[in-house]
Amino acid sequence: MSSIQKWIVPLFGLWLISTIARADDVKQGHALYLQYCSSCHGLTGEGDGPMARILTTPPANLRLLSDRYGNPVTANESGDR
Repeated sequence: MSSIQKWIVPLFGLWLISTIARADDVKQGHALYLQYCSSCHGLTGEGDGPMARILTTPPANLRLLSDRYGNPVTANESGDR
């Protein structure tokens, strides 16, 4: 077995594990968004959820965040956005 072949299997394994973890994170994030955010921001994030019309301050259109903060949206260490 060549040295390249010795690296292919472990690298493929790491890639596979990271792909599964990301897919799980996306599913979990989607579930959290639906539970806590979609009532105001809407299913598509455009600020048109069923509760939006009764709020005094309209919810943000989350689809425009990349216009303001860049894409991908970078983490801000201070927590301010």
